[in-house]
Amino acid sequence: MTSGNIHDSVAFDKLYEKVTERFPQIETLTMDAGYKTPWICKRIFDDRRVPSLPYKRPMRRKDFMNGLNMYMTNIWTLLSVRNIKA
Repeated sequence: MTSGNIHDSVAFDKLYEKVTERFPQIETLTMDAGYKTPWICKRIFDDRRVPSLPYKRPMRRKDFMNGLNMYMTNIWTLLSVRNIKA
C-alpha cells in the first residue's frame, strides 16, 4: 500500500517483485492504466509474462496517426506478444 501522492509506476518494482516471488506461476499481470509505461511493459515481457492493461487514449497530436495506422500498430503489438510467449 502506498500513499495517494505516489504514482502507480513508481511503486511498481517493489510490488512486482513481491507478487512474482510469492506466485512464480503467474503468466499474465492485470493492472490499471497507471502502470502502462514502457519500462513496466518491458520488465514484464523480459520475464516472459504478458501484461493485461486497459486501453489508454493516445496522448498525441490529432494528425499524428490515422485510424488504419493505429489498427495496424495494434495488430503488430498482438503478434509480437504471441511471438514472445511461443
